[in-house]
Amino acid sequence: MLPFIFYKNFMLLKFYFVNFTIIFICFVIKWHAAKTKARQHSYLYQPSKNQPKLSADFNCHAYESIDKLFTACELRFYRALEQVIPDSMLIFGKVRIADVLKPKEGFNGQERYKIFGKICAKHLDYVICDKRSLNVICCIELHDQSHQRADRIERDVFVRKIFKSSGVKLIEITAKGQYNLKCLRKDLKFLF
Repeated sequence: MLPFIFYKNFMLLKFYFVNFTIIFICFVIKWHAAKTKARQHSYLYQPSKNQPKLSADFNCHAYESIDKLFTACELRFYRALEQVIPDSMLIFGKVRIADVLKPKEGFNGQERYKIFGKICAKHLDYVICDKRSLNVICCIELHDQSHQRADRIERDVFVRKIFKSSGVKLIEITAKGQYNLKCLRKDLKFLF
């Protein structure tokens, strides 16, 4: 009788062990599949754990948020512009001139770098692009009181000349407290 009980208990243990093993394997497979699926559906960049140490020249704590991309004056014009342009176009703000224009071919490396240097830190207030292709349709400079300074006047003359030379349309708008949409639409009639 004792061997039978031992055999019966052994079979019961074997049954439980096999079932537990199967359940555990199923759990591991489901967990791994869920983790893999979650990883496949995320576009977030995961930097490697072996990031280089920054030198002392990089003071990462020397910066703070500006909070707003546009000044109140720029935002007022942006809102008016949104109401005027066709739905087939998009407005981008504070775009570098170097993202719209580039030095012509034929300049050697140093000359090309010098020409690029004159535009790489200058920005346009707004760039209007085709919604589908993102081709530049025109650029807009908003002239507020800061454009009355001598350095800004010289910068504006330079920007005006390089845009005329490149064939990219540059529209210059005088900043106002509020905008008549009918007038603005008339000023931008080439968009329609």
